[in-house]
Amino acid sequence: MTWLSACGWTLFRSVLLTLLAWPVSSALAEHLRHIPGPRRSLGLLLLLAPFLFPELVTGYAYAPWVAGLPWSAEGLCCLLLWLRIIPIGAVTLLIAPPAGVSASAWHLRQLLRRTGRNPGSPLRWIWERSVRRSVPALGLMWFVLFQEFELAALLKTVSWADWLFVAQVGGLPLSTSWRLAVLPLLGELVVLLPILLLVTRSTGGWSREIPPPPHPLIAWMCRGYLAAAILLVCVVPIVLMLRTSWSALSAHLLQRLQWAGLGRELVGGVGVATCAGGLAWWLADQIRPRAGWSARWLWLIPGCCGSLVVGLTLVNLFQRGWLNFAYDTPLPWILGLTILLLPRAALLQVWLQRIRPGSPVHTARMTAAMAGRNAASRGLVWRLEHLPACLAVGLVCWWGYLDVTTAYLLNPTGMVPGIVRLYNFMHYGRSAALSAEAAVLLLTPLIGALAVLSLVPLLSGMFARRQRTNTPSDSQPPAEPESA
Repeated sequence: MTWLSACGWTLFRSVLLTLLAWPVSSALAEHLRHIPGPRRSLGLLLLLAPFLFPELVTGYAYAPWVAGLPWSAEGLCCLLLWLRIIPIGAVTLLIAPPAGVSASAWHLRQLLRRTGRNPGSPLRWIWERSVRRSVPALGLMWFVLFQEFELAALLKTVSWADWLFVAQVGGLPLSTSWRLAVLPLLGELVVLLPILLLVTRSTGGWSREIPPPPHPLIAWMCRGYLAAAILLVCVVPIVLMLRTSWSALSAHLLQRLQWAGLGRELVGGVGVATCAGGLAWWLADQIRPRAGWSARWLWLIPGCCGSLVVGLTLVNLFQRGWLNFAYDTPLPWILGLTILLLPRAALLQVWLQRIRPGSPVHTARMTAAMAGRNAASRGLVWRLEHLPACLAVGLVCWWGYLDVTTAYLLNPTGMVPGIVRLYNFMHYGRSAALSAEAAVLLLTPLIGALAVLSLVPLLSGMFARRQRTNTPSDSQPPAEPESA
């Protein structure tokens, strides 16, 4: 397949799947608005599970089933991408700016039309009521689909990112690769810039309008989607991977050199992802209060162009000129991941502002101060304020750890991450040894992050108790002076 045909097919698939996913995303967003607080958190977790699940595992599990069947592979890829993209639209709708026309204003317009009066252009009313608020969600879904790489590569379907990546690895000159990447980059900018302009010009706070309860049939359809998405995208790949990995894990336990190699890959990948994720979170937090909305969003444009474009650009920059001294160091890798993770970190910070309850957090702080920072008050402050931020930072680092393209193009010599090696060997089929290594490389960071999150409150409580024992209590009477 030629370069232009790969770009055209990827564009067609992205537009088609975005339009097909939009009704389901809208229904899920409206359904989540009517779920009570504790159950809504669980619903959001289940909704985001298909999107947060590693694409490497999903593609690796299903690839042998469609090997040598191009149309079956394309159909399966479209189904999996459709299931993965729906949560993005639903979550974006939940944090989208309010509609320019409220439901009451829309109802008054309908009444005016019945009396024969002209309330204004119908296109303008439709734009302000429905379309303007939907554009960011539609654009974000299209972006993720258009930049799809790993799932399409493992299932051997058409994707411009996979086509260009294979050509670059196969020896295509860097200047030619960058020249070819200009075409999809221009297409992305044509979609991105109007969306950013629309978001920056949105006035008012977040939407406070409570829509009417959805129809019971829509609620059951949402539950059916969640069940199908979690089953096909998460459960089946996990079962297929673990079923073939148990036998190899026992054999790997006896190979010290194998575990030493996995340990080096884990330390390198986790270390770079943690540095880049923390830096991206800090930059997103610094940009927000110091610059206006337009300046803030302009900083996010490079990261929205995709990992392949960012990787090729940084390879081109660090191979020439005065930056060449840092080419074979982790610096380009960290810089590329930071650029890519910056938009995601900014979006997560907006999400935290949207869902974090202001009054309960302030009340918990006051209670902790008045109660002398006892264990219960500290735990409440931790759960309401610090735990969501820690989970968000961990999620940004997790995305950086799973990024294959940036690591492939920018990792230094002798520091190949395990994700890249897994991606290379997953093209040759499913095996017990590869499944065992994938389980170790993917589960170890998650288990370590959960262990750290569970230890932080315990360590902070021990530190607070130690401070209280070393500090004299104000309630004790002062000691009497000794008699002469």
